[in-house]
Amino acid sequence: MIIEIEEISSLTKTPKLIEILKKQYILNKNKNGEFILFSAQCPHLHGTVDEISNDQFRCPNHGWTYNPENGESINSIPAKLQSFLNIHNLF
Repeated sequence: MIIEIEEISSLTKTPKLIEILKKQYILNKNKNGEFILFSAQCPHLHGTVDEISNDQFRCPNHGWTYNPENGESINSIPAKLQSFLNIHNLF
């Protein structure tokens, strides 16, 4: 399934919270400039990870933080934000 998110020109600033089919996701780029899409649902109690920056993604419910490069937890038990799609630049 292909889902068009936004015009590529609007995706220059990442990380970015986006909605796809009424669910929240975090769109980011890795160190190679490739897009990565993570679920914004915290694996702890399913809150929304919506405090996002270049340094970390944070769930405001209990302060769990995640590495924006791979989605792995930084300050909690081993947990990881789920990633779903391979994102390709289509020109």
